[in-house]
Amino acid sequence: MRKLLVLCCLVPTLAFASDWAVVRKADHSWWLGKKPGQKESVMKESTVFTQVDRESIVTDGQFRQVWWKETGTSKDGYVLDLISLTTFDCKEHTWRDNRSGGRNSLNGSYEWEELDRKTYRIEPDGPWDHIYGAICLNKWK
Repeated sequence: MRKLLVLCCLVPTLAFASDWAVVRKADHSWWLGKKPGQKESVMKESTVFTQVDRESIVTDGQFRQVWWKETGTSKDGYVLDLISLTTFDCKEHTWRDNRSGGRNSLNGSYEWEELDRKTYRIEPDGPWDHIYGAICLNKWK
């Protein structure tokens, strides 16, 4: 009976397992926005990780769609946890967000944004450049 109970607890978590790979680690400050009645939230010189879910990559010709996130914590307690579903055009070197959200605590739920669905050029050494390099050029760190 105990084995069955343990199995019932583990199977649902295994079904949603992901393979998150770090493609960029950078130290910089982040402005996290301002909520009503609060001061501005800034993470000063925090280590921010850009990660890609390798199991979520979907390829359709020159396009690759992937879930990726940026995470970090600061000494003063701020949490950065942004997640996006982005389509990359591997031939044109562009990207477009399909879904994007963030949360202020690691156990909170994501708040999803309304997106403009515009296509943007990838800027050198930005988060999108590192994700593009990993999923389009197979440059995994």
